[in-house]
Amino acid sequence: MVVRKKPLKWGRNCLIRIGVEETTKVGQKFIYMLEQINQQIEVLVAFMKGKVLPLSFCWNDKKYSINKVNLVHSERIGRDKYYYFSVSAGEDYFKLQFNTENNKWLLAEAYYAS
Repeated sequence: MVVRKKPLKWGRNCLIRIGVEETTKVGQKFIYMLEQINQQIEVLVAFMKGKVLPLSFCWNDKKYSINKVNLVHSERIGRDKYYYFSVSAGEDYFKLQFNTENNKWLLAEAYYAS
């Protein structure tokens, strides 16, 4: 259980980077980083009961196995339709974007423990 959240300031060569420090009741400290990535990735998916279910993806030469799909939503920009998948991979959270017009996947955001 989190008892305190303290924002941290970070700056590097990325569009957005936000740090949050969390302290648990037993005194463990975690720093989570939110970073906008917007890089093309490869995603392994399953089609189950008419829905797309991401199973894993590769980013920076590392494979991430998806434990849970937390949220799915879509938006239309012109004739392009985008699907967004907020997923958990271990202790990390990611937002994956799928463009139905060109069938490409992007890693939109990463929210990970550092």
